[in-house]
Amino acid sequence: MTVPAVVPDEVPVLDLDRLDVYRVAVQFSAVVSRLRVTPASLRDQIDRASASVVLTLAEGVGRVSGPDRAHFFAMARGSALECAAVLDLLHARGAVPNRSMATRARCSSASSRC
Repeated sequence: MTVPAVVPDEVPVLDLDRLDVYRVAVQFSAVVSRLRVTPASLRDQIDRASASVVLTLAEGVGRVSGPDRAHFFAMARGSALECAAVLDLLHARGAVPNRSMATRARCSSASSRC
C-alpha cells in the first residue's frame, strides 16, 4: 500500500520538518487513522499513540536544552513502541492477517532496526 506524502517534500519550514522520523510518524498516523479493526479499543489506542508520537516529537524539537529534548524524544519512542505492541496484538487476534505487513508497520512505528 502506498501512502501519499502528508508532509510536502518542499523546503523545510520548521526544524521538525527536517526529521525523517517525524515524516514517517505522520505517514504512519495517517495509515492508522484508516484502520478498521476490532476491538475498537485497540483501534482507538493505536490511533492515540500514533498521534502522540507526532505531537511529542514536535514538542521535543521545540525544547532548547539537550536533556529536555531527549526526554521528549524518549516519550515519543515509548508511544511508538506502544503502537508496535498494538500491532502485535492485532496480528495475534487475526485482525492484521499478513505478518510481513505487521512487521513492516512495527518497524516503521518503532523507528528501530528490524
